[in-house]
Amino acid sequence: MFYGCGNAQLYYEVLGTGAVQQGLSQRPDSVPTLSTITVPVLALAGGEDPGSSPEEMSVIRDLSPDCEWHVLPNAGHYAPHERPETVGRILREFFDHVSL
Repeated sequence: MFYGCGNAQLYYEVLGTGAVQQGLSQRPDSVPTLSTITVPVLALAGGEDPGSSPEEMSVIRDLSPDCEWHVLPNAGHYAPHERPETVGRILREFFDHVSL
């Protein structure tokens, strides 16, 4: 516990972020399973996302059998929040044309 800090919320935010990062680093790589997907895939990448760049995300496009791929310029990791109208339009068009 951070006694004397006076900001317990910050302490728990840092603690939670560390736990999330540890969990992400320990999860198995799911890239080998991409080629086994049997439904249409919609993959969106934020053109300005430094954590999951379009180049890194393109593996989804390359390995998924039926993938619709979009790179959203002027969007980062939170593209649905940063470009809600664009993401909404892409989702609507995808679901209007996909058949399962």
